Amino acid sequence: MRRLINVLVGLVALGIAGGVVVCAIPKFQQAAARSQCQDNLKQLGLGLQNYYGTYDRFPSATIPNENLPCCERLSYLVELVPFLESFRLNLDKKKGWQDKENLVPEAPNRDDNDRVMGPLTPPAGLRMFRCPTVDKDSPTYRANTTNYVGISGVGPNAAEASLGSLGVGFFGCERQIEVEDIKDGSANTLAMMETNWKNGPWTAGGFSTVRSLNFEDAPYVGVGRAFGSGHRRGEHWWSPTTSVVFTQAVFADGSVRALSAEISPEVLEALATIAGAEETPPPAD
Repeated sequence: MRRLINVLVGLVALGIAGGVVVCAIPKFQQAAARSQCQDNLKQLGLGLQNYYGTYDRFPSATIPNENLPCCERLSYLVELVPFLESFRLNLDKKKGWQDKENLVPEAPNRDDNDRVMGPLTPPAGLRMFRCPTVDKDSPTYRANTTNYVGISGVGPNAAEASLGSLGVGFFGCERQIEVEDIKDGSANTLAMMETNWKNGPWTAGGFSTVRSLNFEDAPYVGVGRAFGSGHRRGEHWWSPTTSVVFTQAVFADGSVRALSAEISPEVLEALATIAGAEETPPPAD
């Protein structure tokens, strides 16, 4: 009888332990996805620094093309590819992103069993433009979209404004800035942020790859917000309500830091400009 009780106790203990492991697996997966997303942003930050080291300036938001408006041009991410990976990207920079020679796959190629396959799957190197917290089985998943957008400043016309205008940020459709133009300091100026909101092609100029902070979108960080992500910190399987929602950002000095949903709109707006001279405390890591 005692042996039977011991066996039953052991089985109960194993069941509890198995339940804990099963509950913990999604959290480990989320942590791994956050880490990969952070690594992607670090590579993008390094790419910006390497671009600057080559040309003594940062890239404009789009590849210059006087025959096309900004929203039809190729994006700065196309310019960064040679500084990120050692593969070739055969796009015609004299044409727009929607030109047939420049179109990249809109969705993964899948077989009858819904498995991703074939040449339409994005090259491994280009996966750095996507954050793995995005559900690849979602109907909104597209192989060519990006979760990382450049910051053009504050206000709806920040991307088109000339250098020296009020609210100007790191990226502009035409403008190309140097370190000396960042009066607020590179460590206090946003270059890129991640978002799961209205994602578009990484090759496309305009809203898909560069965005400003508009007052009507405040607060900016959080689930479903303009710069919201799928990241949570401090979440446990036994107490999910203790988690803190945050997004990750690349600063002009190439560093990557987390920005909590609790950050005030005023602080984020100050970080989004290059020469606002605002009194802005550095964001918490």
